[in-house]
Amino acid sequence: MTFWSPAKRADDDLDEHAQDRITDKLDEIVNDQWRGPDDYLEPLTGVPHSKLRVG
Repeated sequence: MTFWSPAKRADDDLDEHAQDRITDKLDEIVNDQWRGPDDYLEPLTGVPHSKLRVG
């Protein structure tokens, strides 16, 4: 089992439109020349994790 296995399984369960929206958002974040990836994240309350809203 690799680190990405749970994410891959979750992605496989989504319809193609949702997969494309997520992929497009991640591409936008990676290629944004004005903002760093951390600028897109929102911290979660009570845990040391963040969320990314796709839409």
